[in-house]
Amino acid sequence: MHRMTDSEFESAVEEALGCIPERFLDALENVAVVVEDEPNDYHLETLEEPDCLGASVCDNELLGLYDGVSLPDRADGYDSDVPDVITVFKGPHERCFGSRAEIVEEIGKTVVHEIGHYFASTRWDTEQGAERTNDLPIHPRHFTYNFLRSLPNTRRTPAWTPTSAPKT
Repeated sequence: MHRMTDSEFESAVEEALGCIPERFLDALENVAVVVEDEPNDYHLETLEEPDCLGASVCDNELLGLYDGVSLPDRADGYDSDVPDVITVFKGPHERCFGSRAEIVEEIGKTVVHEIGHYFASTRWDTEQGAERTNDLPIHPRHFTYNFLRSLPNTRRTPAWTPTSAPKT
């Protein structure tokens, strides 16, 4: 297990955010990105709530969590007093991935995935007619897959491709 200093981990999260295209960052409203060492009871309880939008998980470890209201759900009314929060957890990343390079790569995937929850609702149902808005797939898994494929120097067939990813 590789350990990173807090500063190294925070820098990797900042680097991951720096790789997000500006048009997506500009579209984020009232969203904070924070780093925590470990998920606490609140984070774990949030996963059990019916309105939880989703999280990044590996080997039963919580890597990241989006706690807020997705952009499509904000159309029904949104009180922006408290920001939505994307939390990236350091300890689980270190336990799940063996090298600094793997941790940094997975931080990037976690950040993209959690931002995907802002742009999409996990209540998405293909039976109800999925739509695309502003080139963003509705489901965060598809957002993550398509976004990472669009980055330069990204393998065209990543090993992590979700089974539900769109075929190209």
